[in-house]
Amino acid sequence: MSSRHRLQISNKLIIFFIFFTAVAFGWFYRYEGKLPTLRKKGKEKQKKKSSKTETQEQKKNKKELEFEQKLAKEKEEMFEREKQLKINRLVQEVSETEREDMEESEKVQHWVERLCQTRLEQISSAENESPEVILPCTL
Repeated sequence: MSSRHRLQISNKLIIFFIFFTAVAFGWFYRYEGKLPTLRKKGKEKQKKKSSKTETQEQKKNKKELEFEQKLAKEKEEMFEREKQLKINRLVQEVSETEREDMEESEKVQHWVERLCQTRLEQISSAENESPEVILPCTL
């Protein structure tokens, strides 16, 4: 028997087996010279699943990226607010210090004026008592 003859016989046996199986179990199958394989169907399902999974992954990654960007933006805004609060506190402290310095300066000026006034009074009273010349306090 030649290999071609064996192949024809095996093909006929396969067709008979498929026909018998289809009739016995009520299946209707059209034989196109190829046997159905589960691998091809599985690959198609895997491709469909993987494309769905990829789409879901992309959506998930996009949402995560958007969330991270929003979080970073909020952190930046919070940092800017804290920075502005610190600046405002420093400005307030400086203005308070300036006010305190101004008050202190006014007190010092008042005491200097009083000391000069007292010294002038002492000089005036001394001139009245004695003819000596005493130099007045000058600022």
